[in-house]
Amino acid sequence: KFFVARNARVAQISADRVVILDTTSNDGITVTTTTTSFDNLVAGVTIDAIPGVTSDATAAANLTGGNWGRVKVYGRHASVSLDGGAVTCGAGSRIYSHSTAGVATVVPAALNLSYDRLGTGVSGDSFGIALEACAAGNTTLDVFIQKG
Repeated sequence: KFFVARNARVAQISADRVVILDTTSNDGITVTTTTTSFDNLVAGVTIDAIPGVTSDATAAANLTGGNWGRVKVYGRHASVSLDGGAVTCGAGSRIYSHSTAGVATVVPAALNLSYDRLGTGVSGDSFGIALEACAAGNTTLDVFIQKG
């Protein structure tokens, strides 16, 4: 599943980037990147590069701006941008937003952190599950996105 999202910023958002709902535009379809680790506003991962614009307007006022692209919210995405310094992870590890804009990360198993505040096995801050193992130096990861 995906939705068509709008970029309200000047900078283009590359494909395969983690994006959040933009709280400035506050329209539910405008996205941007985040530098907040474990951000619960994650909307999904960009399928396409989304061009930037020179002014921020509501989505309704910007239908012909060309600054639209698809964001995956559910299903497998083979090349999610990953923090290259991430520790190793196994398939099934939870995936979160990183403090580097547009990038995902995992919680190191050695820290024994689940960010599962209610003990339900689900984290509101996690946007997906790793479908493969990762190692330090990996810059992409095969992820099953669970936001939609």
